[in-house]
This record gives sequence, structure tokens and C-alpha cells, in this order.
Amino acid sequence: MGEDRRTKKTLTAIRNAMIKCLQTTPVEKVTVKQICEVADINRSTFYVYYQDQMALYQQLEGEFLEKLDTIMFDLKANVTSDEEHIHNIVHCYSMNAMLYMTMLKSRSKAFRDAQLRFVRKYHFLDGLFNETERQYALEYYMNAINGVVSSWIEGGKKQSEDYIASFLIRLTKADL
Repeated sequence: MGEDRRTKKTLTAIRNAMIKCLQTTPVEKVTVKQICEVADINRSTFYVYYQDQMALYQQLEGEFLEKLDTIMFDLKANVTSDEEHIHNIVHCYSMNAMLYMTMLKSRSKAFRDAQLRFVRKYHFLDGLFNETERQYALEYYMNAINGVVSSWIEGGKKQSEDYIASFLIRLTKADL
């Protein structure tokens, strides 16, 4: 039982170190050495759990997207409006703010592609546009949410989740 606690503590330290490194360094340039220094572990300990830094990053990314997907899937059955859908997205990003911001700032193509797949899967604009317009609408939707939510998080989340969601709803319904 003691080993389980030590293992969890070590894995948490490694994960947190990776997130910290990603806040200042692009994912492609993060090294195992950096992660180990921040986590205060040796390289051999790192390699017990991960093949390399990209395997760790991919696990973090996958877990975040799985968490988002689970939340949205569970809520989709009960979502009664487009507004509620946007509230759910803002809430999920807010509850996972550090990991979300890290993934967003890493500019990983895999993360962006996964976000687009996620938006396609749960987007509420189906049937309103032809295929070309739908692709543009999905890009707009994803970038609008990322831009507003990341700015809000970086600003210290001074407004409520409801305020940010309501703003996004007003923005998407505005005649620009």
C-alpha cells in the first residue's frame, strides 16, 4: 500500500513537472532532463513510467480530452439548448484550467485536431450549413471559445463561468 502512495506521488510530480515545463517551453523542446529536474527525480525513475517526454505529453493530452469527452457525453443527453452546451464547455475548461491552458499554449497539432474532432462530435450547428460552411463554422466556434476562455483564465477568472458562457452565446448570435 505504501508503494501505491509513492507511485502516485511520483506520477503526480512527473505530470506537474511536464505541465510546468510546457508553460515556458514548446512541447517539442521539453526534455526528459528538464522534467526530471522540476519533478526532483532521476531519469531512471522517469523511464520506469514513460518511454519519453512525448509519451507523457500524449497521455496528459489524452486524459484531458477523455475527461472533456466524458463530461460532454454525459451532459449531452441532458442538454436542452445551445446555451447549456456552451455553459458545459466553459465549466469543463475552467475546472481543468491549468491543463487546458498548457495544451492550448503548446500549439500541438494533435491537440488542435482532437479539439476539432470533439467540436464536430458535439457541435449544435449540424444541418444549418453546407459542408464547407460547416467547416468554417466549426473553426470559428472552436477559436472563439479558446480565445475567450483562455483570455478569461489568464486574467484570473474574475468573471463567473456563467458570465463567460453568456458572453460567448451573445457573441455567436451577434450580427457582426
